[in-house]
Amino acid sequence: MAATMNPAEELKFATHFLHSISSLPIKYQPDYVPPLSQWFPTLPTASRPFALRDKSNPTTEPSITITLKPLKSPITLTQSKYTLPPLTPIHSLKSQIAASTKRASSSLRLVYKGKVLVDTKTLQDYDMKDGATVHLMLAAGAKQEEQVQEQQTVPAVQETVSNRPADDDESIYKAKGCDAQLWTDLRGVVNKHFDDKHAEKVLGEFVKSYHQLCGPLSVGDRDALRKAEKGSA
Repeated sequence: MAATMNPAEELKFATHFLHSISSLPIKYQPDYVPPLSQWFPTLPTASRPFALRDKSNPTTEPSITITLKPLKSPITLTQSKYTLPPLTPIHSLKSQIAASTKRASSSLRLVYKGKVLVDTKTLQDYDMKDGATVHLMLAAGAKQEEQVQEQQTVPAVQETVSNRPADDDESIYKAKGCDAQLWTDLRGVVNKHFDDKHAEKVLGEFVKSYHQLCGPLSVGDRDALRKAEKGSA
């Protein structure tokens, strides 16, 4: 007597049988040629493209504010904060700084996170965020030219300091400090009691204290004092 299965068992058997067959590897004859529809892979559906950034109009970007600080430089800043779009070129920022400092933009160097900024790049290229601090310094050639100009003006400044009326203590200290003989005599006394290493340290502390006695010092006063101090070495 043949065994019979109810419809549920038949469906279960057919499902299992078809699943077993579909899991078997497909073997093709050596002369098999795939259909033309399988020759070209189907490309995935294109995603929605991002909007291209319009670099010709930097005002579309949110502006950032950077703070400028002089780094080992005698530059006097009349403007220390600049609010600019992130796509602003470095040479454009230097042009604005040059206009406010009355210096050529080629003589300026901008430093951010230890890197000298390249004129052709933008603020965004250096990942500058709002509130970033950029340091300003002079190029090597500009420093040397400025030093030559200062050396040329030192004799006139020293003469001006020497001819001031000694009507108060600060004027007396400034006038005496511009005399190289004072520092020569002082160096001789210190060298008698200390070796070279400690003598320089003692003299350095004395110079700091002496400058405080002279009161507020202009750039010319400081140059004249330093020239006299170095002349005694």
